[in-house]
Amino acid sequence: MSKVDNRLQLDVDSIQSGQEYSALKDSYVIFLCLGDAFGHRLPVYTFRYRAEEDKNILMNDGTVNIFFNAAMYDKMQSENMFLKIA
Repeated sequence: MSKVDNRLQLDVDSIQSGQEYSALKDSYVIFLCLGDAFGHRLPVYTFRYRAEEDKNILMNDGTVNIFFNAAMYDKMQSENMFLKIA
């Protein structure tokens, strides 16, 4: 199953036939990585879809991908981390 298929499956599971696209709930995909997946020495990377032409335009499809870097656990701000992400 491709990445697109996985996202579509999440959407299919959370919306009923005939409902509007806007009825989709936000979806969070969380990756727990032993090391730094992107090599920028950040403890957490949060991704939302943006337009390449204008980074201020968010797709607002409710998709958030979060990568936790366990190697930098001591640098994470643990209090209210998930409240800040949402």
